This record gives sequence, structure tokens and C-alpha cells, in this order.
Amino acid sequence: MDKLYSTDYFRRRRMGQALTTPFDLQSPALKSYRRAARMLMIQPGMRILDAGCGLGAGSWLLAMLGAQVTGVDVSPDAIAWARETYGQQPLRKGGTLQYQTADLTTWAPPDGYDAIIVADVLEHFPRATGVAMLRRLLSALVAAEQPSPRGWADGLFLHLPITANLIDWALLLKNRLLMRRLRGEIIDHHGDTTHVLRYGLLDVPQVAHEAGGQISRVELRIYKPRLRTVERLLLNGNRRLLTRMGGSVITDLDAILLPELVAALRAAPPDDESPRTPES
Repeated sequence: MDKLYSTDYFRRRRMGQALTTPFDLQSPALKSYRRAARMLMIQPGMRILDAGCGLGAGSWLLAMLGAQVTGVDVSPDAIAWARETYGQQPLRKGGTLQYQTADLTTWAPPDGYDAIIVADVLEHFPRATGVAMLRRLLSALVAAEQPSPRGWADGLFLHLPITANLIDWALLLKNRLLMRRLRGEIIDHHGDTTHVLRYGLLDVPQVAHEAGGQISRVELRIYKPRLRTVERLLLNGNRRLLTRMGGSVITDLDAILLPELVAALRAAPPDDESPRTPES
């Protein structure tokens, strides 16, 4: 697998922008990491695992915010480039940064992370493999019954392209990739030959559940515009209306997952607000 993700592979993808402008914090390739930083309210001292970090630019961005970041990827080429490029760079606010090579399909991460980033990763694996990976990653979170008193939002940040829908066919036409799709060379409008699975909007809550997690927050987009009504429908589990309202046009999902038990405990009312039964 590591041979698939050489620096040549990244050069052909959007993340390859890091090869020419490695220190551009506003790079389009880092949009998911900027969203992660905002949704997780990343602060100095936060311990973060970037699972599937690629060339490491996103890990560096998070470390520049003061986080203690570990970037992990299966590609020795990508990790070597990341270490050479970002390893000796001065960081802000006490941030730290390290990189390591590991195969996420088998790697068991150590416990102790306040947040985990999984950006543009799941679509590279069969569903069962992705579910098992998410389960291992969720188990590495430090997530208590109450949110962190330090003010950040702990959890697993998931960025996933939504391509099992109608708009993907229109984008295949726009990107001049329709014939490659029909020949079976690619599966979606991104044109990445290493993508093996297309996700629809309704797949994501089920995958989270199978991994022992639950979506606690979500942002859905058609590229940049957010569909807030559809976000509420997804969190409320309204499958019928989701199918009718926006499920076929979503292109990007950004979500925070928590272990199911933690999510349930945080959703429960405090003891003094629990419903009271009438006295007999």
C-alpha cells in the first residue's frame, strides 16, 4: 500500500500543493484542517493525532496553533518529506510536531489524544476496513462524561467527500472524467484512482455507529455553502426528509464523532434536571 502513496501521487492530487507552497496556511488543500481547527476549538497543549497525514502540511498547521501533534501515514516517502520540510520549523504557542510511518489498517494507536483528525482517508478503504480503523481510533481518545474544562471540543474530526449521489455525475461531466468513470478507471469526480468506496450522506451515521461512535456535530456543504437545515435533519436521524432535502447534492461532510457512551452521557440531562415521577 505504501507504494501507492509516493510523493508523485501527492503531486498529482490537491495535497501536492504543499510540495510547491509548503508554508501557505491558506492553501485550498488545507481547508479541512482549518475547519477541524475551528470545530475542535484547537488550543495550545491539545494532544492531536493526524491519522493519514499525507505530506504533513495539515499536521504542521495544527502545531502552529500550539497543539502537540503526531502525524501518521503509511507512505515512507510522504513522512520523509514531512520531516525534512516541517520537522525543524519553529512553531508557535508551544506547539510540538512529530511524524511516524504506520499502516492505519493494522496500527493500534496509543491512548491519550484529545482529538483525532481523519481527513480524506475513509474513501481509500473498503467499508469494513474503514469501520475497524475508526473503532481503533475512537478508542485512543481521551473523552470524559463532561466536555474538557480547558475549552476545546474533544472528539474525532472526520472530513469525508460525499460522492454516492446525483451531483457526482454532474461533476464528472464538469471535470471531463465521465468516460474514465464509465470505463471503471475511477469511481468519483475527484479522479483519484486510489479511492475504492463512494459514501452517501446516509452512510455516515451508520458507519459511525458500526465503529462505536456517534456524530455530535456536523457541517454539510455544496462546496462552500453550508446546508444547515440538512445538518439538523442528519443529527435528528430523519432519513426520509434527508433523501428529499439535500442528500443528493452534498459534496463535503465535516463531523465530530464521539464514542457512543460518551455522547449518550453528555446528552443526558444533569441529575437535578432529570424528569421527576409523580409522588404516589
